[in-house]
Amino acid sequence: MTKKKIGRPESFNAEYFSHSVHENDVLKVMMMKYKSEGFMAYYRLFECVTKADLHRIELKNEVQKNIFIMNMGVNQEIIDFLFDLLLQTGLMNAEQWEKNQTIYLDKHVKQFKKLWYDRDKSIPDADGKYNDWNPQKDGTNKVSDVGKGNSIVEYSIIEDNTIYEEGDSKDSNPSAIDIPYFKNKYTGLDVQKSFDKYITYVKQPSKESFERWCLKDLNAGRNKKDEYEKNVYTGSKFNI
Repeated sequence: MTKKKIGRPESFNAEYFSHSVHENDVLKVMMMKYKSEGFMAYYRLFECVTKADLHRIELKNEVQKNIFIMNMGVNQEIIDFLFDLLLQTGLMNAEQWEKNQTIYLDKHVKQFKKLWYDRDKSIPDADGKYNDWNPQKDGTNKVSDVGKGNSIVEYSIIEDNTIYEEGDSKDSNPSAIDIPYFKNKYTGLDVQKSFDKYITYVKQPSKESFERWCLKDLNAGRNKKDEYEKNVYTGSKFNI
């Protein structure tokens, strides 16, 4: 009997993060007040958030709180002081903490944008929602068992900064995108297939963001044209 191969489990966290040699104000205050314990608490928190699923840590019950304190390796006073500094400086999401007792470090999480983009996903927002550009074949729009106990995280179609960025034209009419232009430019790509998926996931279509989408499909080897289709002569140049 042949055993069915099982692929690598899907990852919803990160294994490392960039460590700047320049100390920010929060770290300076922590080191001034608590010395080496302040330094450890600061970076231990960022480590915990980095490796947490969806980069969110929920502290809604005593078990979660005790495990978190154990992983931090410092006493409650130091943790409370660190939280207060992060909330006052805007580095920690105040709404998530006040309403949901959940740690989410907005600026820190943004550095994982490329990591999640390479996984065909947008970075999770403060609510744990994200775009999945490669949904499961069964057509469901939910994923369970991602480190949130029995809860289920719903995929949310949100504006994704890995595709849409400031400075892009904000014309939300898909017909304004010149498909023949992209077909001429990316002859190895089935542009129509890429476009059909693009307009399903992007809230504000634009020429700039669709160009990034095409480049990502090319780099990932998706929607490739075969050699015959790439070299059909149209009268003036070789097109798709």
